[in-house]
Amino acid sequence: MTEPIDDATGIAEARSLGKFSGEDFDSHLRSRERAERAEFLTRARSSETAAGQSGGLVYPTEDIAGLKRELELLRGFRLTVVRSKGWKVVQALRRLVGRAWIGYD
Repeated sequence: MTEPIDDATGIAEARSLGKFSGEDFDSHLRSRERAERAEFLTRARSSETAAGQSGGLVYPTEDIAGLKRELELLRGFRLTVVRSKGWKVVQALRRLVGRAWIGYD
């Protein structure tokens, strides 16, 4: 375990090391985001080019499959919430004041 820093020079040194560490982390994060953005734009341009050649929109099949999986997960989550006892209690209380969410029972 590290010892607490008591002197002013030690505190200043720790601050500067923390600052440099944070700046280093930030620069790595920014470079990773730049690379991801460039990759996304490259994929978007290639799909636009393919869409222009075929006359319509072209979606990569792995993206559609991922979206379908995510949609199924969200649908399952919604059903779980709507069927929960807590949801039913809240809706019963909301009905008392005329504020129930219709269609979500």
